Amino acid sequence: MTKQTTHPVTFNPEPLKAVLDQAVAAALAKHDAKSKPTIAANSNSKAPQNAAQMDQRVVKAFRRAGFTDAQPRLNVLTYRKWLEQGYRVKPGEKSVKVAQFRLFHASQTQPFNPSTERTVVPLKPKKGKKAAKAPAAAPVQPELPIGA
Repeated sequence: MTKQTTHPVTFNPEPLKAVLDQAVAAALAKHDAKSKPTIAANSNSKAPQNAAQMDQRVVKAFRRAGFTDAQPRLNVLTYRKWLEQGYRVKPGEKSVKVAQFRLFHASQTQPFNPSTERTVVPLKPKKGKKAAKAPAAAPVQPELPIGA
């Protein structure tokens, strides 16, 4: 067995603080020096990485569909965004799919005011169990007076 010698602990807070500050600075420098992986490295390379790339894809898709003046977020919006702006998509118009969005051009819409227009589409009855018919009531026989 080895005999351990005990030394008196002589310790000041200032040198400890200096050692900790140096260690923290070295760790931060090492962390900052590492390059963080970008989103493009981890995801599908075809997916747009920012708004500018998405806008380019929208313009390209609408040109292929025959629209010459497509401006994303101005005259090319989703169905819900057109409704929020007081327009509705004309009946029979088809959307243009860009990534996960279904978009419509301004020329495919018409002004819409839900408070003045009454365009309610009647709902079709649900298919399923038919309502049970109430049992037919037995015919009522008139009572004849006694002795008649």
